[in-house]
Amino acid sequence: APLHDKIERRIEVIGFGEEEIEQFIMDGYDEFPEELQERSLVADILSGQTLPQSSFIITSRPRASAPLHDKIERRIEVIGFGEEEIEQFIRKYYGEASGSVADALLARLNSTL
Repeated sequence: APLHDKIERRIEVIGFGEEEIEQFIMDGYDEFPEELQERSLVADILSGQTLPQSSFIITSRPRASAPLHDKIERRIEVIGFGEEEIEQFIRKYYGEASGSVADALLARLNSTL
């Protein structure tokens, strides 16, 4: 597929009424092909060469987003559950009635970690 088709499938543009402020959502930046990250409209937008007044939300795995840190104003990192939070979540999700399911799942998780 042409490069611009790949970009259009990965970026959602949202207009905000009459002000025409554009909000771009780049979901899964780490899954963009390398050519899109380095040499494309996406790179021009992130460097501020194209659409400098626009606003962006970029989702990515933390390691893959490291090269973006100098190009963005704010960064929010969602931190996953620790071992204790995983157990609490599973036990709460399955509840008392399914305690054996929770125990089996936790045993399986513990054997793979």
